[in-house]
Amino acid sequence: MMYRRALATLGVAGLMCAGYAGVASTSQADSNNKVSICHRTGSAVNPYVQITVSKAGADAHLKHHDGTRDHHDGTLNWPAAPYKPGTLEVGGDFVADPVKGCTVPPVTPYPGPFVLCVVSVGVTQTATTVTGTTGSDTIDCSAASPGKTITGNGGVGDTITGTQFGDVITTGDGNDTITGLGGDDVINGGNGNNTVTGGDGNDTITTGSGNDTITGGPGTDVINSGTGSDTVTQ
Repeated sequence: MMYRRALATLGVAGLMCAGYAGVASTSQADSNNKVSICHRTGSAVNPYVQITVSKAGADAHLKHHDGTRDHHDGTLNWPAAPYKPGTLEVGGDFVADPVKGCTVPPVTPYPGPFVLCVVSVGVTQTATTVTGTTGSDTIDCSAASPGKTITGNGGVGDTITGTQFGDVITTGDGNDTITGLGGDDVINGGNGNNTVTGGDGNDTITTGSGNDTITGGPGTDVINSGTGSDTVTQ
């Protein structure tokens, strides 16, 4: 009788240990499936609140606020301008820093050098902007820095080459030739038969009406071609 009771006691103890091990295993799995993100509140005083959600939930938050979705590897992505679909926008949700939480660090100004573009007559420029004329302009920023905001103002056709950094290039109507080169570029081609090449980086290319030839290049590109008979190559 005592022998049977001892076996019964050992059996109950074994089940309890197995139960505790199962709880510990489940708890650890739940912890591994969580991620802390900084959620936008809309408040100027407290713009973010740190919340802990499942990785699937984090994906939904970041997608809803146009945040990058591939930083569960621990890579920290702070909000940055200018806005571009598929990347972080100012005020968007982002993964919390493991030490600083949701404190956004100050933006460090570009230290230089500031190299101007090579442009045709009439085109004006500052350290970071280039503005074309209403004629046919040639704007070559391939050796320039930092990234530029380049605006063409129409004409028969502009030839614009961006920098090796992230540029915002906008042209007017005309048959334009636009090359983004390196960096994450935002290229807005106007109406006309345009030839647009994004180059390296994650580019966003949008064109108007006309028969355009668009090449994305290496990287993850978003291409929105307008009406017309367009040839698009990712």
